[in-house]
Amino acid sequence: PAGKIQVDANKPQTISAVPDTNYNFKGWEIVYGSGVSFGNTLDAETTVTLTESDAVIQAIFADTEGPVGSFTINEGNETTITTTVTLSNSIIGAAEMRFGNTPEEVNNAPWESYEVTKEWTLSTGVAIKRVLGQFRDLAGNVYDTEDAIRLIKKIMPDDGAEGDKFGYSVAISTDG
Repeated sequence: PAGKIQVDANKPQTISAVPDTNYNFKGWEIVYGSGVSFGNTLDAETTVTLTESDAVIQAIFADTEGPVGSFTINEGNETTITTTVTLSNSIIGAAEMRFGNTPEEVNNAPWESYEVTKEWTLSTGVAIKRVLGQFRDLAGNVYDTEDAIRLIKKIMPDDGAEGDKFGYSVAISTDG
């Protein structure tokens, strides 16, 4: 929102700022000019007094609507036999992202530029594995989401070949 008012010199004038939907008032700032004083620059309704020359002041608003959407592990598959997976992101409004296998890990991970896909390594051990994602917009709003996949063992024939680190051999006998 924008507006213009006439302020008489040395006479306090009440001003107010009304944020649009999904915005919060943050404060007042002097764009140019001098001799401007505020009752309280952090109140959406305050007084302003002009003591010297013309000045321009403006209200500062912050976006409160964060990114939205989801991500999937390995295109939504329920299981995987490897710890290396692909995260597919469908997040609207994100500028940055970070991931972790635990809440502590995601909160301590560095922010990186938003990408539609990301290779990720799950923690080891056969179990349901959660990946937590945080997505941040340019205003600093953070959106938390997560997905899960079951890490399973791969059953391989006992052919002497070296398998992946989750493989094991199974001997099948027809003896009764």
